[in-house]
Amino acid sequence: MQKFLQNVTAIIGTNFRVGDSATLDEFPGTITIKPESFKNYMWDTLKSLERWGFKDFLFINTHVGNFQSLTNYHQTYREIPEFVVTS
Repeated sequence: MQKFLQNVTAIIGTNFRVGDSATLDEFPGTITIKPESFKNYMWDTLKSLERWGFKDFLFINTHVGNFQSLTNYHQTYREIPEFVVTS
């Protein structure tokens, strides 16, 4: 990882620790976020980072429950001229 980071001219941010876990609701303690709330959370995060000059974003999905939501948002965010979004 250290060698990889030496070649990156970017800030690697934290992951989103919430998401759509509706398929896991049968398990005690599962916390799920509605897709629309997750979308708003991501949008607010992007806009906040944009205010600080960031415009290129890479999303790496590590939770299968978020796959469809991220796929949909990816298309939406790619249509915004100020952003470069990859997943």
